[in-house]
Amino acid sequence: MYHKGLFKLKNRQKYKGDASKIRFRSSWERAFMIYCDKNENIVKWSSEQIQIPYISRINNGKRRRYLIDFWIRLKSGKEYILEIKPKSQTSEPKPPKVKTKKSIHSYLYSKLMFENNKDKWNAAMAFAATNKLDFMIVTEHKLRSWGIKI
Repeated sequence: MYHKGLFKLKNRQKYKGDASKIRFRSSWERAFMIYCDKNENIVKWSSEQIQIPYISRINNGKRRRYLIDFWIRLKSGKEYILEIKPKSQTSEPKPPKVKTKKSIHSYLYSKLMFENNKDKWNAAMAFAATNKLDFMIVTEHKLRSWGIKI
């Protein structure tokens, strides 16, 4: 079950965008929002405010738009765009050892999603390079290493 809802800011001055429409689509995103809101090293942040066009190979080369999960600016002036993803979705899935209809379907779906994510992430890296940003995929391991409870 995914956690979804509206996020309520404590530090409105830190948020770039419409503070009444901050949506989280997972408990990890909500935990990261709390982190951004409280962390003194993060001076500005936003969620799903940046749209990046990309070409989706799994959709016959259709042009799509990718909403970046987060943008943050640190006290140092360094800026990042971040995607929150489970570690399991950040690498090529392995074919199932036991080949049942369900396991093959799950594998093929995971493979398609990974290929689509690669298209998005390649577009995000190009966008980041053009706009002097760093792009980072943040997994549960990174969240925990930052002291974020998930």
